[in-house]
Amino acid sequence: MANPEDRREIKSVRRIEIFIESLRELNGATLTELSEEVDLTLGTVHTYLHTLEQIGFIKREDDQFKLSPRIVALGEQVRNQSPLYRAAQPQVDKLAQTTGEAVHLIVQDDGKGISLYERLGEDAIGTDYHRELRQQSHNLLHCTASGKAILNELPDDHVNEILDSYGLQQQTPNTIIDRSTLFDDLQQIQNRGYAVSDEEEILGIFAVGTAIKDENRQLYGSVSISAPKAHMERSEFRQKVVDELTRASNAIEANLYSIDIE
Repeated sequence: MANPEDRREIKSVRRIEIFIESLRELNGATLTELSEEVDLTLGTVHTYLHTLEQIGFIKREDDQFKLSPRIVALGEQVRNQSPLYRAAQPQVDKLAQTTGEAVHLIVQDDGKGISLYERLGEDAIGTDYHRELRQQSHNLLHCTASGKAILNELPDDHVNEILDSYGLQQQTPNTIIDRSTLFDDLQQIQNRGYAVSDEEEILGIFAVGTAIKDENRQLYGSVSISAPKAHMERSEFRQKVVDELTRASNAIEANLYSIDIE
């Protein structure tokens, strides 16, 4: 039987979360736009926005409300305290340098992927793609290499719970939208040693990813490399990317062990 305490929550706090998430997704909004987005009256929205502005969580630019740098500072503090970030950041930087592509460090949060850190190599694709990823800071797991690497490490019943919650939304014509096909694809990760997203999240982008675990096989997250598919179709380059990704993953896991015993 569920604990009644689990169902108790403060409605105003929940609404603050909705406002912050909405402003993030909209990349700023007017009072009217936000009122329409959250389906609350202008007066109610104005009260919340005024409060969030007073405590420094949002700022006003003309008639636009946006998240403030204080949110960034809080996020960076949480990130910097993460053992995964501390273990992975130098390796992510090195991966971006050696491959020239975009490298992403991902953690799972409530069945979605959150970008903990990213680094762009000199040959990485333009900023529009990465701006889109940042705006979608909570990404679906079934269509990304990093997400599938995480799913592969979870028990089947946990994977099914995530799919029950979020479904298999089609992002591109290549997105896997059948559950049994996804499980077949996850099995291929076991055989191949890494996950693949072949234009499944964004057309033109091919990504490879591996999970990050500690010595007790506790899952921390995943690291992935995204590149234009034209780059990855060159077999020699793709093998280099996979080899570098494997090396980096092993190094991150070794660093995690060192951090755990500090």
